[in-house]
Amino acid sequence: MADTIDGSIKNSLLEAMKGEYRITPPEEDVIKVQHGVKIWRAINAIMAVFFLLAAFANLNDSDWYIWVPVYSVPGILSLVSCIKPDSQNSLVWSYVAVTSLGFCIALALYIIIVSTDIKGINNPLKFEEGRELSGSLIIITWLSMSKFTNIGRPGSTVSNNVLRNALLLIICLLAVVPVMIWSVCLHETGKSYHHCGGNTEIKHEL
Repeated sequence: MADTIDGSIKNSLLEAMKGEYRITPPEEDVIKVQHGVKIWRAINAIMAVFFLLAAFANLNDSDWYIWVPVYSVPGILSLVSCIKPDSQNSLVWSYVAVTSLGFCIALALYIIIVSTDIKGINNPLKFEEGRELSGSLIIITWLSMSKFTNIGRPGSTVSNNVLRNALLLIICLLAVVPVMIWSVCLHETGKSYHHCGGNTEIKHEL
């Protein structure tokens, strides 16, 4: 009897090793993962539109050769992630994202140093440097979240649903708030906002 039981166990193990027994996740978990991927694709679509519009808006800027690529790269990465979410696991996507992230960090530090030490600006958010710094910080935050988290990626496993929902909420806010802030610059309200008016005040002060 014992030999029969041992033989059955061995056969079961062999069948499992051959792949005849496959462990499939519960249907509810599969639905949640698919729902997360859809949300992630929608958020990437929003961020792609935002970054590409920002790149288009900087075509007339004096240093367009810097800011058009700076905004275009994360815009293209977000567009690719929207079309094919599993592309974030590829080496090409990762290399481009890390390179863009490092460049934006260096650019943000340069803006802070130039604004405070050279131009003597106490609050760079009042002038054109503020727009540039804000854009760099948005790109840094977005690329960091896209590269170093597995939220919304196909096949990702997040054990803590509360943490996943919290991160999705943060991503939603990150995707919507920049568009709302940028709309203030495009909408003619009759008010003069420093972050929309360029760097004319800097020229007068220098």
